[in-house]
Amino acid sequence: MRKLTMILMVFVVGTIPFLFTSCDNSDDGVCYYNPWDAGFNWNNPWWYHYNNGDYDWNNYYDNGREDQDNHILAEAQVLNGEWSGVMQYVSAKSKTTTKFNCDMTFTQYNLNSINGTGIEVDASGDESQTLHFRWYIDEGNGDIYIKYDSGTTFVMDAQSSQRGFSLREGDYFDGYMIGSNTNDMAYIQLDRVTVNNAIAADVSRAAASQHRFFGSTNLIKPKMNAPSKLIKR
Repeated sequence: MRKLTMILMVFVVGTIPFLFTSCDNSDDGVCYYNPWDAGFNWNNPWWYHYNNGDYDWNNYYDNGREDQDNHILAEAQVLNGEWSGVMQYVSAKSKTTTKFNCDMTFTQYNLNSINGTGIEVDASGDESQTLHFRWYIDEGNGDIYIKYDSGTTFVMDAQSSQRGFSLREGDYFDGYMIGSNTNDMAYIQLDRVTVNNAIAADVSRAAASQHRFFGSTNLIKPKMNAPSKLIKR
């Protein structure tokens, strides 16, 4: 009897590590660990208190807010249009990381606006969803703010050297969307599809050919290898 008890104890102790590690990178995403942050765990993810909550917040989503700062206005004009690729999304509520196809279209209110409206279409397999949002660029630092109709808001930090964004005219738009009123976070990896024609008609070809760049050249680019699954938002 004593021998049997010892065998059972050895078996239980031997299986304990597997109880804690067997679900890593599982197909259903339940225990998927963020690949861009070594040693990540759900106790206190780095983005939960990003920038100590100092988002220099304002509410410039509505109407055409114009700005004479050539750099900020140029950023809005470069952002304007359609981008398509992949979004990797981290849900704090379900503690999952998944990825899905993502198409985002940013539309300025007018040529001189540093804000506007947007549509995001997400898809994975046979599932899809269409989300509407408003956006603006902070004229003080170039941060991009995105507010979905659900009320969830995200900030993309133009000043961050590694966890901000990279926006190259006519080419790509990559970066981190940090939740400012939610603990969710996302990383987008998008390519230019088309410029919004209504606005582009008034933008000179000379300016468009400059391939202007905004944000960081030193992003930590995560591996986009999370399980494919649509996150309903």
